[in-house]
Amino acid sequence: MSNTKKKQIIHIGINHEPAINAKKEILMSEVNLLEVIKKIRAYSALRKREFALKNKLKKAITTARTCMAKTEQELPDQNEIKIPKKYTLTIGDPEQEKAIPIEKFAKEEAIEKIEKVREKTIVKEKNREIEEELEEIRNKLAKLG
Repeated sequence: MSNTKKKQIIHIGINHEPAINAKKEILMSEVNLLEVIKKIRAYSALRKREFALKNKLKKAITTARTCMAKTEQELPDQNEIKIPKKYTLTIGDPEQEKAIPIEKFAKEEAIEKIEKVREKTIVKEKNREIEEELEEIRNKLAKLG
């Protein structure tokens, strides 16, 4: 009985033009999705950069507040200050000042620049991959239409 009953295959015919139009729409959807992915990645990178800058600003503000508090403690009361008629401005004793060495600032700047370059390289690499996919899809669209 199984030999006598063969499975019947049903074929549905689609005209050539609607099939091409459907394929074009699918490819255009892919292009749009890839563009959205690209923008989301760029946004993500910007948010990471914003977070890093906010942290850096917070540290700088904390350091400034600490320095201001120390300076206020070291200053004499206004009632105790007697200003002579002749006075000279002097910078305090360098041995007593707690100055941050210039090398430390240079090192921090170098690290920041390296991190920026790494972020940009990663973003460029990801964008390059997306651009390659977009180019392939655009080539397929060009062949179809």
